[in-house]
Amino acid sequence: MMDINRSYTDNMKLDEPRKYCMKKGIQKWQFCFMAIIFFFISITGSLSAQRYDHLEKLVKDTEEMKFPEASENGKWLAWYIFSVDGTKNMMLQRTGNKDHRTERKNIDFIIWVGNDLAIQTKDTLEYLYPETGNSRFFQHVKKCIYNKQQHAFMVLYTEKEGNRLEVYDYDTNLRQSVSGIQHIYSEGDETIAKRKRGDLNEALILNKGVFKTLFSTHAELSNVLPSGMKQKGFIIQTREKGRTSLYYISQDKKQYIFDGSRYSDYDQMLLNPSRSDNSIVLKLGKRILPAKGMVDIWYGTDFDLKKHAKAVTEFIQVEWEPVSDKQVLMTRPGYFGETAIGNSLYLMYETDKQQVDKMDKAGGNSFDRLYLWNAVTDTYTLITDLRKQMVISPSGQYLLIQKENNWQVYNTLTLGMEDVKVSAAMVPYFTSEKEVLWVGGNRISEYNVATKNMKEVFTASDDSKIELVDFTRTSTELGYGRDFRTADIKKSLLLKITDLKNSHTSYASLKNRKLDIIQEPTAHGITEFKKMNQGENYYWIEENYNKRPRLVVKKEKENLKVLYVSDQKNQKFEQAELIKISYKGSDGETINGALYMPLNYDRSKKYPVVIHVYEKQDYLTKRFLLPLSRILQD
Repeated sequence: MMDINRSYTDNMKLDEPRKYCMKKGIQKWQFCFMAIIFFFISITGSLSAQRYDHLEKLVKDTEEMKFPEASENGKWLAWYIFSVDGTKNMMLQRTGNKDHRTERKNIDFIIWVGNDLAIQTKDTLEYLYPETGNSRFFQHVKKCIYNKQQHAFMVLYTEKEGNRLEVYDYDTNLRQSVSGIQHIYSEGDETIAKRKRGDLNEALILNKGVFKTLFSTHAELSNVLPSGMKQKGFIIQTREKGRTSLYYISQDKKQYIFDGSRYSDYDQMLLNPSRSDNSIVLKLGKRILPAKGMVDIWYGTDFDLKKHAKAVTEFIQVEWEPVSDKQVLMTRPGYFGETAIGNSLYLMYETDKQQVDKMDKAGGNSFDRLYLWNAVTDTYTLITDLRKQMVISPSGQYLLIQKENNWQVYNTLTLGMEDVKVSAAMVPYFTSEKEVLWVGGNRISEYNVATKNMKEVFTASDDSKIELVDFTRTSTELGYGRDFRTADIKKSLLLKITDLKNSHTSYASLKNRKLDIIQEPTAHGITEFKKMNQGENYYWIEENYNKRPRLVVKKEKENLKVLYVSDQKNQKFEQAELIKISYKGSDGETINGALYMPLNYDRSKKYPVVIHVYEKQDYLTKRFLLPLSRILQD
């Protein structure tokens, strides 16, 4: 037991777990956060069955509100209510009237179809018209999909209904019915279906709101994927008698077959961006089973011991131009992380021959030696030892590389590296191939990497931290934080602004250098912050350790409106008390923590305590402390 009246800095040695974490390879902390949770029951002996019943009811009544989504016209919001037992309920509410609310219990998922709502519960699909409250029901449904670009709502029925696929318009008027559908899925604006008809396998695509046959084969149809090329088209993978074949089908249905004779044992396929208008990147994989013998020999220099214990998948990458049938094997001996950036140029890391285990670099003080490979000249150029972030321009000509104190820009065409007079704390987003928006600290700037011209866009108060909320990130094989990152400066920029003195946050819209505050500075935590399709209308979830999550709507110049408050049965937990603590660690750094006190605690008593020590956790103090996390079971 721990005396809550004692000094929190007196011989507690709460930095010991931190030392243990550092020894285990976790990166060195610049800031640590400690959460000390006093549970809201005192343990004086065994809990009675009655107490357990009380706790079980408390847990059962706990709910979590998640994933709010708005209708296309912004008049309605729908969201999930998750229960501890895993069940989901749906809540639907008009954004202009907090009393107009509809609920559905024990559902599986929901999707908006324009301004109507599709709700699936097991094999029953309800198509709800929120404006009238009327519904249409579909039975024996396997799944439903909505393609917004083609205004098509699709319902796939179970085998009991012959695996029939029906295509409807906005008003649920039937456009088409197709039987024998094995699978259907959407990616972007493309919707693809696989059909079995006798011994013939067909790939169907949605074209102008109806399905048309793209490809037919007697072989097994393994994969159908949009090519991602500028001229569109599809990549199709078939398998017959253990042999895999790959095709590119153009929009005019011309077929180009990939010569994969060198990769006949690779039977898995994924696609990666090629950054080229005329080519695609095939990521091919094969499953390698662990060797079986009378004696297993594991060497100390084995890079990854996992392959000895279970099957692993080995991947290679090939860039393929279907029309010319040109192939480039991107995977190179002694290199990894290959990423196409266009113009036959590829980024990749050199394999560290001194690294003998996958976890050798887990401590965070390592680097990756980054090279540029020119496939035309077959030359490798060392770029830098990459330790932090890297952002790649849309066409791959420029790399922005984060250093200790600033950023550098590398030109992949001229092979030149230059310093950019920007703090390392700033974060770059390309708005075009040569123009960059820098966001960070208390300012936003624009920079042209060709002319080196820098101009200020917006400056907040000195104690502010600005973050860009809405941007596009495309991940790469190079790993987290080394990616393509863009922002559309023609639209209003959504910003999160944090006051560093008190950790209060606000949200604002910036357009034409004019800042419009959406959410005034608040101590509450904000998640799911999203913009509706219509006008400057927004919604989000806000909460705090002593404030139950609430769904908030902000329309144009109107005041904030609270639509829903979660956990109605657990209002008493808003009486929770939190005490911020701080002390110096063994290395002299400041370690902050939060002490959650029991409800109606008695200072004369001792209480059980759980200590959670792990990196930055300050954001957790802005989350409502669910009753589930307050219960200690013996």
